[in-house]
Amino acid sequence: MPTPSTEITLSTSRTLGLVAVASGENYPQANQVLEASRFSRLSNGAYTASLADAQAARRTASALVHRAHEYGATLVTSSRPYLGDIGIEIAARLPGTWGAELEIYAHPLWQEDLWYGLWEAGEIHQALEDHRIPFASVLKNGTGTELLLIERPGHRSGYLLGALTDHEKEDVREDPATPGSMVLPADPGLAAHAVTHTFLPTYRRALHHRDLNTVLSALERIREEHQILKAIKDSGRYSDAVPLGDSRLIAGMERGFADHAWLEFRHVLEHAPLLLSRCRPAATAWPDDGAALTRLREAHAHSQDTWDEWNGLRHELYSIPRTLPAHEWSQVRGQMGLAVLPAIETWLADSEAFERQVRAAVPGGPAALSAPSPRLLTARPAPRQRTADHSRKDSSLLSDHFRFGAHPDYGFVAAATANIPAHLANWFLVREQFEPVPGTPGLYRLTNPEQDGIRRTRQAVHDLRRHGYEVHADYSLDPGRSASPPRLAVRNGLMERRNGIAQAAATRSPQQRGAPTTALPEFLPQPGAVPVGGHTQAVGKGRSR
Repeated sequence: MPTPSTEITLSTSRTLGLVAVASGENYPQANQVLEASRFSRLSNGAYTASLADAQAARRTASALVHRAHEYGATLVTSSRPYLGDIGIEIAARLPGTWGAELEIYAHPLWQEDLWYGLWEAGEIHQALEDHRIPFASVLKNGTGTELLLIERPGHRSGYLLGALTDHEKEDVREDPATPGSMVLPADPGLAAHAVTHTFLPTYRRALHHRDLNTVLSALERIREEHQILKAIKDSGRYSDAVPLGDSRLIAGMERGFADHAWLEFRHVLEHAPLLLSRCRPAATAWPDDGAALTRLREAHAHSQDTWDEWNGLRHELYSIPRTLPAHEWSQVRGQMGLAVLPAIETWLADSEAFERQVRAAVPGGPAALSAPSPRLLTARPAPRQRTADHSRKDSSLLSDHFRFGAHPDYGFVAAATANIPAHLANWFLVREQFEPVPGTPGLYRLTNPEQDGIRRTRQAVHDLRRHGYEVHADYSLDPGRSASPPRLAVRNGLMERRNGIAQAAATRSPQQRGAPTTALPEFLPQPGAVPVGGHTQAVGKGRSR
């Protein structure tokens, strides 16, 4: 979608006066235009000029027009009030304590940062694909809820509202738990009413389904590995009838299972307590499930010490791969998995009762149950038949997110497993300088592998592990197994280019300060006083997710 390389969007605010936001690939030039025209810079990166003195306002507008022409910047007048004001007014009318911050995505690349956090598959999703979204207002309530408010593209009034999340997501277009976007009216009072009585209840139900699906998915992955291990232990043979021959192999398999089981059981420990607290089995058609829920609560209580230990060490553990070999890192997780093994077995045994009760406890009461439920995850496919080699080797790969290796034709390659959504894997691999291999879906190759390819691939493995992902790599490409750990470096050309852009605009605010949460006066002036012609748009700074 072609856009001018330098653009200034103008809107009005009753408290700030004339508000201007720069955008485009050459947005630093637009910032220079505004500074030369005597606009004042806000902490969020927008610029303002007072309209209290009509004569001074005309001089400012005249200077802006001349400077914009001199620098080749396009002036755009918005038909809407300043979005920062609208976000604050809506937040002030929501139940609880809410605030709003304007974020500016001045460079077109910064808009891409929204993809990682966007939990929405409706009109906002389409707007990000088809339009420039140079700024947005993010509404936060301080307890983890974040909502994205943007001007509705292609319309002279109205807004779009969608959810943001840091939680790892399924493909938002296919996941039935994904909440949709909402079209909001221009009036902040009516918009806040729609958010309070329609959007937030729907959002809470979506969170409920998402957390339930997260727990059930984790239990299913544990169940499959547990069934394989149990069958081998009961028979004393691999699945192809080859005898084990050494009892030490069983102990090694149990440690491997505990390692991978802990990676999944963390999700149960994180999300299950809130879900259990909503369950009222006596009020459902399955009152006898109360005993199962009691066992699950006790199992969680017995795992609490291990969970607390994990949370206490988590930040240190994320940096362990830099200094600790991969097999020792695995032992740390395995010890925790062995500690919670009795609790895991309880959860596997009572997962069906848990699912029944949680689905009956959807926030909103019985009316919410009339909506289509997300897919059931407790349907159990028959265990896959595996050869002896697969039983011994593939068990270490069941919980991987990424795999790296060398290919005779494509050089250094990477692929994502089914344990991570495809769009999220693409987001990470592209930023690690990997590109999709044409004609081979799911396979990525390192760009310019002849340029220090081994070190760059090892750096990619290192970076993904620091993000908390499980990565399997060939021996020479694994910084945790082979010599010469990777040097800390700028990860890829995209980040390097964006850092250069940020340095070129050194006056751009990092926008770490929260926006005021007090409501503005009820009415905002119409933008007719803006003395510059143009079309409608808006601008802003980059979101770091």
